[in-house]
Amino acid sequence: MAKQKQDYRTSRKISQYPRSPGVVDMEVDCVLCKTRLYVPDTSIDAVLASLRRVGGTILICHACGQAQLVSRKMPQSQCVND
Repeated sequence: MAKQKQDYRTSRKISQYPRSPGVVDMEVDCVLCKTRLYVPDTSIDAVLASLRRVGGTILICHACGQAQLVSRKMPQSQCVND
């Protein structure tokens, strides 16, 4: 018997795009449950510092708990083509 994939947004009643003030939209969706990832205003400085220093940060999905490594986008002009 095959297992059904659980829809975390439906099961936990979490809206896909919370409109509450105090959060920053990271413009990234969770790879597991496709929920949009947001960062609280109080944590955005640490997230941006991590992106600047090491080129990436770890975001945790509030719906399913999936940890995701997010790296900063490089402008097309800075990409090296071999």
